[in-house]
Amino acid sequence: MMHAAGLLPGEVYVQEGMFLTEATAPAAVFPQTTTIERTVVPATPELRAQIQAQLGTLRPSLWEAEYIIFTATQREILLGYGVIVEEIGKSRPITFIVGGRPDGKVAEVAVMAYREPYS
Repeated sequence: MMHAAGLLPGEVYVQEGMFLTEATAPAAVFPQTTTIERTVVPATPELRAQIQAQLGTLRPSLWEAEYIIFTATQREILLGYGVIVEEIGKSRPITFIVGGRPDGKVAEVAVMAYREPYS
């Protein structure tokens, strides 16, 4: 028997959207970039402690095993850094890229992948 929403009892659909790939994400937060350099940084206990110190009482919902960091430049001028991170949305991870300017302020944030259940 189908319910009004078209789901069987206990059945859950997942809404997913892939909006940006790792290759396209840096340009989403730094559209004027002419050069992107990719670096992988392992999330060591020391790095996690530094991140936690910067966050203060806030805590990430997920700790990545490593961070993919992009350095964005425009004709030798540093525009900033992009970091791919995941955080739990309502119940599943949302992948996004955060672009930070050299002064430490957030330049832009772009959702890369969204996954959430609905019934």
